[in-house]
Amino acid sequence: MSPQVTSQTHVQKEQQRQEQVQRRIHKIQITQSRLLQFNPIEMEQDVRHNIEDNPALEVAVADSELTEDGREFSDSSEQMQDNDYWDDDDNPGESRYLHSNRARSEGLQTPVTQQQSLIEFLEEQLAGFKLTDKQEKILRYVFGCLDSHGFLRDNVTRITHDLSDDIDVSEREVGDMVNLIRNRFEPAGIAAVDLQDCLLLQLERLPRTPDTDIVYDIVADHFDLLLNDKYDKIAEAVHSNETAVRQVTRDVLGKLRRVPVRGMFTEDTDHSDDIVPQFIIHVEDDGIITAEVNNRYPELQVSQSYREAASAQHVVTGTKSQIEEIRRKFNDATFYIEMLKMRQQTLMNVIGYIVKHQREYLLSGNEGDLHPLVLQDIADAIGVDTSTVSRATKGQYVDTPYGIKSMRIFFGNGTNNVKIALKKLIESEDPHNPLSDATLAKMLNEQGFDVSRRTVVKYRTSLGFGNSVKRGKPTDVQ
Repeated sequence: MSPQVTSQTHVQKEQQRQEQVQRRIHKIQITQSRLLQFNPIEMEQDVRHNIEDNPALEVAVADSELTEDGREFSDSSEQMQDNDYWDDDDNPGESRYLHSNRARSEGLQTPVTQQQSLIEFLEEQLAGFKLTDKQEKILRYVFGCLDSHGFLRDNVTRITHDLSDDIDVSEREVGDMVNLIRNRFEPAGIAAVDLQDCLLLQLERLPRTPDTDIVYDIVADHFDLLLNDKYDKIAEAVHSNETAVRQVTRDVLGKLRRVPVRGMFTEDTDHSDDIVPQFIIHVEDDGIITAEVNNRYPELQVSQSYREAASAQHVVTGTKSQIEEIRRKFNDATFYIEMLKMRQQTLMNVIGYIVKHQREYLLSGNEGDLHPLVLQDIADAIGVDTSTVSRATKGQYVDTPYGIKSMRIFFGNGTNNVKIALKKLIESEDPHNPLSDATLAKMLNEQGFDVSRRTVVKYRTSLGFGNSVKRGKPTDVQ
């Protein structure tokens, strides 16, 4: 073989190797993007599905340690059963709405199975709007970014970046279309980012009454208290009677969906929208803080029989296609276990940084001790992309000594931080051209605060600022 042929062969092999590496990197990125956005229940369901689908995967515990359905037995599984209540009369310590689970979903929801998909349902609504070809293309792409429950897991920046490979588009154009879906498309709550956002989107569409107004304020400003059934503190905050607050909250929230499309397109047998924290933080009396990922699934391993059958040193009997199938199952099982470990490490890195950065708050429980933190800070510190941190925290919750909290609390979305940012915007505006409430809401959203115009009005009023008309000053006449 001539040196030229040998050189060409070497180049081809190197190109093939690089292509294989790129395909693997892409596969890892896609898989991690999917797994990181799962809450603990969704992750458990995904593990169960993979075990059922791939016989090369098995639970790495003895049979005696498993329940009848194959899940690893733990105190947490019994805890979930103990918490399986809907009515406060049965279990006064559990939230009537937000901690609902199987008893409520089976008792109050009638599953409606339809052949029509969510995307088809949304696409049918396109005819009701006057749209350019570009706007329609953006909308169709955003439809595809919704998960099976109707939540939007990707942010505007990420969607814009992905779309820019195909069309010339700005974040503003994408943001406008996302807001169109959130505010005008059915069902109410579609494209919400988490439970709190889903409830607020639905409340904004209800006719305004004293009851809906007070519940909106409770969900917007006291969501953590609501998660933890602190109705006495909620009543104090909204200057109302505790019994009245409980009743109105039950009446109004009982009419809403906890997920945008519950029961509309798939049989309502899962409970992936229950509030189960992704992380658990412990604070010891001596000030030592530890954190863990709330994994509800058992440890997995590759079946020894498949490991041996897939081994090149092991004699395998069967047809070529059967051998290829065995090795494919083996490779899929190995890859999935590797992805679970990678997900676990990423989540631990994220929560580890947060614990270190927000130590003062975790020791005191006082939101005034929270320090400014953005996704990029964590991404830079642990060596990942910002979108990775976003997927690991967006729509997730953390169990702290002070109750279950939205992960948003660590990223400046606390009431005090929003008010500080709003105050700065108003104080720095052009007095001859003051900012409208809608503009203020948009600017706060761009800073990472998930607030609506209605919330801006309330915060602005509490800060003592009038509306844009009252704040405006006449232009000097020369």
